[in-house]
Amino acid sequence: MKTTNYFFIASLLISSSMFSQTLSDAIKQTTNEQFVKADASFKGLLSTQPNNGEIYFYYGENYFKNDNEGTANTIYQKGADLNATNPLCYVGLGKVQWYKNKTVEAKANFYKASTLAAGKNATVLLKIAEVYINAGKKDFIEANKLLDAAQKLEPKNPEVYILRGDALLEQSNDGSKAISN
Repeated sequence: MKTTNYFFIASLLISSSMFSQTLSDAIKQTTNEQFVKADASFKGLLSTQPNNGEIYFYYGENYFKNDNEGTANTIYQKGADLNATNPLCYVGLGKVQWYKNKTVEAKANFYKASTLAAGKNATVLLKIAEVYINAGKKDFIEANKLLDAAQKLEPKNPEVYILRGDALLEQSNDGSKAISN
């Protein structure tokens, strides 16, 4: 009888670990456009960490990248409400506003995110720069300032160089500068 119980408990633990997700896994699902799987992963993560602003940001990104700005904005806002000190959700709110040409409101949220990051979080700077580079209304001067600041914080972060290459390509349509970066 005892071995049956041990076997049952062991199989339960193994099966639960197979289905557990990490934030990295959920982000990869979004990147691979597996939006439904990512949605389930983010919900699972939030069930165990309901006040984690970083999860809300990437959960919002899942909807933003699936062309659902309204739901993305709702998720970013919920993350900001539950964890007001996490700067990423303010980046998300600003991103939605920037794409809707509400630049004054967007810059206010970007400023709030930058202030909360206090020059210590390169990811925040990179995510804001990404908006300035990829949105319909581009701001390469501001993007380059943010990329310079992020590079000072994390000189070996490959995302800095990828975004700088994206900016160079968008600015000049000359791929050689982007590739060399």
